[in-house]
Amino acid sequence: MKLEVQNENYCATIVRVHALVDLPGLDNLKGVQFFGFSSLVSKDTSVGGLAVLFTAETQLADAYCKHNNLYRDGNKNSDTEKTGYIEDNRRIRAVKLRKHVSSALLMPLDSLACFDGVDTNLLKEGDTFTHINGVEVCTKYVIKTFQKNGANQKNPKLKEGPRIDTKLLPEHIDTSHYLKNEHLIAEDCDIVATQKIHGTSGRFAHQICRRKLGFFERVLKRLGFNINDKTYDYFAASRRVIKDTKADTNFQHYYKKDIWNEVLDEIKHLIPKNYVLYGEIVGYIGDAEIQKNYSYECEPGQHKLYIYRVSVVNPDGVSVDLSWDAVKEFCQVTGLSYTPEVWKGKKSDFDVDKYMDVCYAKDLGLSQCVKLAKNSPCDEGVIVRTEGMMPKFYKAKSPVFLAHETKQLDTGDVDVESQES
Repeated sequence: MKLEVQNENYCATIVRVHALVDLPGLDNLKGVQFFGFSSLVSKDTSVGGLAVLFTAETQLADAYCKHNNLYRDGNKNSDTEKTGYIEDNRRIRAVKLRKHVSSALLMPLDSLACFDGVDTNLLKEGDTFTHINGVEVCTKYVIKTFQKNGANQKNPKLKEGPRIDTKLLPEHIDTSHYLKNEHLIAEDCDIVATQKIHGTSGRFAHQICRRKLGFFERVLKRLGFNINDKTYDYFAASRRVIKDTKADTNFQHYYKKDIWNEVLDEIKHLIPKNYVLYGEIVGYIGDAEIQKNYSYECEPGQHKLYIYRVSVVNPDGVSVDLSWDAVKEFCQVTGLSYTPEVWKGKKSDFDVDKYMDVCYAKDLGLSQCVKLAKNSPCDEGVIVRTEGMMPKFYKAKSPVFLAHETKQLDTGDVDVESQES
């Protein structure tokens, strides 16, 4: 039986139910917690056994929903007389029931019997997977939308290829769940926790790239002459897409305003050669919030960049990161802002629960943190960083924030990050 993980943040996890928690106002339901996620389960759920955990904003496979009669529409279930609470989009939602947030779905182990070749006796606590024997069990839920601003049109092929090699502008490292992976961090390891800011990711670089040659230069190059076809230029990118306005093709993107190149124009004089800056952009794109209810201290028409990582990438694509202290010093010298630090010390002394479901500036008195907008329910959470030639990043999201995210998806509001992916 082959288990495969394609997205560790939206995978199934085999867990053991150690205890059920009483929930005031819910007589027939109990609570269970895993990795900071809460799930509402029947009071008859057995303690001590294994189960399958799916977290909020995960999309289940159709076969799984059908076999386990999870669909709200009974006609889609194996037993059409039974109904569940999963809509046709097969998405697991974070819900709030009488002040209790449920941000995960806990299912019995035998619920996986719908997949060929599954032997639940071989599954053990801690196993994770999105696919079993090559068959999808779950994936990240993404709203399907039609692109705006001409983005549905096919771009013409590049005449001479991209100007920059993607290895010189690498994507940010995927961020794993902190509570799922904290056992991988030694208790005496030094960590830093920063405010997780809810905006859209950006990459900004001053890198070597292909220089557009003139007609005679191209002829001479074909004849074997040594023509320098390299130069340095500035580049902006979202989390997944390089936004090169000088490429040999029509530049298109989802939004009417290109916030990434707008920010690049503001900061490019501060980026040394071979440097790549990673940051979060918050505020507005024109009059529209980048993330609904999370404009922070920006007014309509304003935006701000917060740096959370700085890498030096040489022309061979070898990358070395500045330490967190060096990132802060770099920002202080250049006048850039960095994501506020909320805690620093040994991992054994870090209490992540302190930073859940609260406003850091208002409730915890952390004046260094970016203040939330009045309509923000709470801070998103924290990013935990461990050092190395390439640091590791872990995220811990607030349950109340997860419920807010679910509401946005319920209304069809798609965040910038998902669209750009």
